[in-house]
Amino acid sequence: MIGKSYFFLSLLQVGLSQEWKDNTPREVPAQEGSCVQIPCHYTYPSHLANHSRVGIWYNNEIRNVSSIAFHSKDHNRELSQFRHRTRLSGDLRDGDCSLIINNVTRGDAGPYYFRIEFENRNNYSFHPVTQLQVSAEPSQEWKGDTPQKVTAQEGSCVQIPCQYSYPSCLRHRPRDGVWYNGKGQSSSSVAFYSKDHNSISSRFRNRTRLSGDLKDGNCSLIINNVRRGDAGPYFFRIEFDGKNRCNYYPVTQLHVSDFTDKPTIFPAEIIAGKRVNISCTFNTTCNGTAPVVTWDTPTDVPGSVSNTVTQHGVTLTYTSVLTLIPSLKHHGHNLTCRVRYPSVSSERILVLTVQYAPQNLSITLFDMFDASWINITEGNSTVIICSVESFPASNLTWRHLNVTMNRTRSNNELWLVIRHVTSWDTGDYQCVAENEHGAVEGSITITVELHVKPVVQKENLPPLSQVSVVHNTCGIDCTCTSSTMDHVLMNSCTLEVSQHAWNESCCSCSHAHIHGHTNRPDNLLYANINFLVLPSGDGTVHRSEVTEYAQLRFQRN
Repeated sequence: MIGKSYFFLSLLQVGLSQEWKDNTPREVPAQEGSCVQIPCHYTYPSHLANHSRVGIWYNNEIRNVSSIAFHSKDHNRELSQFRHRTRLSGDLRDGDCSLIINNVTRGDAGPYYFRIEFENRNNYSFHPVTQLQVSAEPSQEWKGDTPQKVTAQEGSCVQIPCQYSYPSCLRHRPRDGVWYNGKGQSSSSVAFYSKDHNSISSRFRNRTRLSGDLKDGNCSLIINNVRRGDAGPYFFRIEFDGKNRCNYYPVTQLHVSDFTDKPTIFPAEIIAGKRVNISCTFNTTCNGTAPVVTWDTPTDVPGSVSNTVTQHGVTLTYTSVLTLIPSLKHHGHNLTCRVRYPSVSSERILVLTVQYAPQNLSITLFDMFDASWINITEGNSTVIICSVESFPASNLTWRHLNVTMNRTRSNNELWLVIRHVTSWDTGDYQCVAENEHGAVEGSITITVELHVKPVVQKENLPPLSQVSVVHNTCGIDCTCTSSTMDHVLMNSCTLEVSQHAWNESCCSCSHAHIHGHTNRPDNLLYANINFLVLPSGDGTVHRSEVTEYAQLRFQRN
């Protein structure tokens, strides 16, 4: 019976012993002056879950009181060389036994193992050991990312981007950040100190801050109201518990120039009588003192303004939207968008180009007087000008009898030139102006005054009734032109008349006054001739329009 009990007890111990396990690396590297973490996780029998426990790290391969690097219950039992430099990174109750060693020294190198002790003497040492190797080279975990050069504009704000890394064992440790304006560490060159603002140099005080959180690895520096004297080298320093610390190099050179940045206006289509939104934006990569974006408008241009700030990456965009309803009288007025910092400002000007339908169409003659009717002497020339006010420029078209004569889209003006006016040019002329916003039309009426064209008189002749002709006859070539609404009719006839009688069945001479002659054998003389259409079937005679041109030929004795 005793043998069986011993056998079952042995099996129970074997089963329980399988629950004592740990997970630690065989080797961990560290850099002198940095911190290091030896990862460790352990398991234990479940019946001990609610029991208190003590964790001990030994800097040795065997358990020895003189080699305790960390003791969770009594720190006084730790070796003096480890005291105040070691701690656990987690909670023993969660199975986390990872060891942190701060400010690593060359003497910390060697084997390490972990031991757990429960209050009921259930204790266990976890092997194999972890070998810690310490290098004299600077830790690669201390890294900084800052630009070599940053340019700022006087009066604005500037951000010096900065990201830093550090040993993971310091993740939960408090820290302080310092920015120096110089290549060395002196109290007069402190541009920012997160722990004590009174330690900041007076020329930077109340003008500098960090843009992010040091716990997130963000060490970016903001300088507001930049001055010329702010130019120079800058570098960042991090301090953990006053022990683990690092200066991040190389330095960043800050250059300061004049303030030249201007806002940008995004013009919109501006139509008279229609509401429009006009946007003005200003971009900056500095989230320090915010610029103020405002509008300057004429007093008779009422409107409302809304302001927003958006961020895309590191760029901040300040936007001001002006809402107004423009009218024609605002065409050519200035809208000014201005951006202001405490000591500097800049502006951008937009000249309002208000679009509107054609209006105020006028028709004038070349000598610049308005007219709706003109009388032109036959054979003369004339210039008629159609002008209009519109934006954009209108398409201008001259029409006569529904036929387009000419057109243009230039300077809102179109000339109509009529050379050597004839009776065919009589009638109404329309000028039409149109753009995408509307149309307008005007007209002018032209009448033609017939003109008798005399020739140079060589000598006076007797009245036609007294002209002597060969064979007592006179040959009259009569060419007449008559017009109807839809066609032009050319008529000609030759009239032979006696010396004492005129046959008016074809042509008749009115104003039978000879005005002159040429010295050619066949003299060509001019007279006004009325053309009578031959009698119709009912015997009536119909008179046409006044003849425009006629020839009278005769042979003198």
